[in-house]
Amino acid sequence: MKLVFIPNSPALQSITIAPCNSEYELVRGSLAGFGGVRYVHMTSQTPNQNGRTYYFSRADSRTMSFSFRIYGQTVDDVQSKKLILSQTFSPSLGEGTLRIYTDQADTVFYDIACVPDGIPSMFQLLDGHNGTVVVATVSFTAANPLFINPQANSVTFSAYMGGFQLPFRFPFTLGEYGAGLVSYAGSSPTPAIITIPGPFTNPVLTNTRTGETISITESISADEQLEINTDPATSYVHLIDQYGNVTNMFSALSLDSVLWQIYPGDNYIQYSDSEVLGNIAITVSWYERFEGVF
Repeated sequence: MKLVFIPNSPALQSITIAPCNSEYELVRGSLAGFGGVRYVHMTSQTPNQNGRTYYFSRADSRTMSFSFRIYGQTVDDVQSKKLILSQTFSPSLGEGTLRIYTDQADTVFYDIACVPDGIPSMFQLLDGHNGTVVVATVSFTAANPLFINPQANSVTFSAYMGGFQLPFRFPFTLGEYGAGLVSYAGSSPTPAIITIPGPFTNPVLTNTRTGETISITESISADEQLEINTDPATSYVHLIDQYGNVTNMFSALSLDSVLWQIYPGDNYIQYSDSEVLGNIAITVSWYERFEGVF
């Protein structure tokens, strides 16, 4: 396993920590907080109720830590590296990115946004090392505890299957007429970014896994497109015209809409609208999220 901390500052370089690293060597067995995340369960209880009523669960924040050895050519070299570490891991920079590589070829990795809890504690090992080896320990807090594979995934499917004579009236279920299959390999639900090019009128997107729908009470032309982000923290509905201008269209969401998530396993995404205006191609994009790396 290799760890790379990328600070929230373009003026500072990232720090790579790995087993057998000649500069910053990961101490085996020192990783803590990289496994499963603790969940908080939302419940309620009436005065005369036995037990409690369960509503939902939410992942809590995460604390992580690890130790590593700092190797220097001289005592002054070690002191210089300690200064660099104190700058790179300063909490004053805010959230950085901890990247975790999990394969021997360093090609599979996961990112987590986190802020150091303080600069590393650094203690020199004196016996037989002449002050040129230091053991450092650093801890982080991740407000969002999920590890994200930064490689985007996407599925594009046609809203309508060929062979119909136009005009043809909607709505109807498209389970056999071009619904998109999203096979999600993550372990935690993830938001989607949905792109719908025009023309369309009053489109409805349903995740049949949950039965939740996103309904747009709007029509757009062939030179426009709609982009929907279902992330609760950064959700938006944007209309993008042919010149790249963006207009906020959140008010076009129907009151019963739910910005649904993609769940582990298979999710079928169905499309319908109130009028056939063209054979449009819908794209659903997502990032895999994991509750732990092992």
